[in-house]
Amino acid sequence: MAILERLYHCFSVTPFTHRSIRSLKKAAKVYLWDWSVVLAEGARFENLVACHLLKVKHALEDQEGYRIGLHC
Repeated sequence: MAILERLYHCFSVTPFTHRSIRSLKKAAKVYLWDWSVVLAEGARFENLVACHLLKVKHALEDQEGYRIGLHC
C-alpha cells in the first residue's frame, strides 16, 4: 500500500481517535487520486469529496502554514 501511495495512485485517511489502540481496531479508508475510475456512483462521490478535502488541506498547509489532519 505504501508503494501505491508513493506513486500517487491512492491515499489513505486514518480514523480520528485520541487513543492509538482504537485507531488499530478501525481500518483506514483508501481513496484513489483518479476518482473517475470508481464504478459505483456513491463510492465515486465519496472519493471525489475526499480528494477535494485533501486538496484544501494541502492548500492550507502550503499557503497559510496550518498543520491540519484529514481523518474519517
